[in-house]
Amino acid sequence: MRQLRSPPREVTLDIDDTVDVVHGAQQLSLFNTHYGERCFLPMHVYETATARPVAVLLRSGKTPSGREVCGQIRRLVRRIRMHWPTTKITLRGDSHYGRHEAMTWCEANAVNYIFGLAGNDVLDRKVEAAADDVRVRWAEGEAPVVRRYAETRYGAGSWKCERRAAARIEASSNGLDIRYVATNIPRGSAEWLYDTLYCERGVSAVSTPRAGAVSAQFEHSFTRCGIQYSRMAGTTTGMS
Repeated sequence: MRQLRSPPREVTLDIDDTVDVVHGAQQLSLFNTHYGERCFLPMHVYETATARPVAVLLRSGKTPSGREVCGQIRRLVRRIRMHWPTTKITLRGDSHYGRHEAMTWCEANAVNYIFGLAGNDVLDRKVEAAADDVRVRWAEGEAPVVRRYAETRYGAGSWKCERRAAARIEASSNGLDIRYVATNIPRGSAEWLYDTLYCERGVSAVSTPRAGAVSAQFEHSFTRCGIQYSRMAGTTTGMS
């Protein structure tokens, strides 16, 4: 933040995580069935314009709960607004950051978000007309890959409201593939939301290994002194 002469009008932050495999029963490490390893699952936050890490949180090797995601977002945004009170903030993350608690907090605090949304039968029924059109066009040989976008309103059982959802629908020789995102951003088409805004996450995700060095430093400190590491594990770093 101190590197900028004046606060930016808006900033987009990508939230992601990466597996940090450990050896031995280190404090906070857990066995993660997705990765098949005992690990930490550090949370990384990047500023998208520069791909620089804004915060790194070393945490246990499990998918974060809605309460945890909300807590980290709240601390991050409050810290940013201490320096940039008028800057517009947009958060992007995959589906396990798109928790009701986090989205509700963002909506109540003027923070834009776009998060991955896990598909289900209810969502699929809402976009069935568009999906059927894509299937037919692909079957007729229109193109090797046929893609279309759709928009709907969706409210999960645990939500207290409906939210805007965009779908990317694609048919190919691999079958039908539908991906969803949830957002509180009112502008833009479903195509722009998914292909341009959401999928740009991949640019910052490529930089995630840069923060691996920070995680490795934390792990090394813990190996030498568990108390020091435990304190670090509950803090964010990189924002100055």
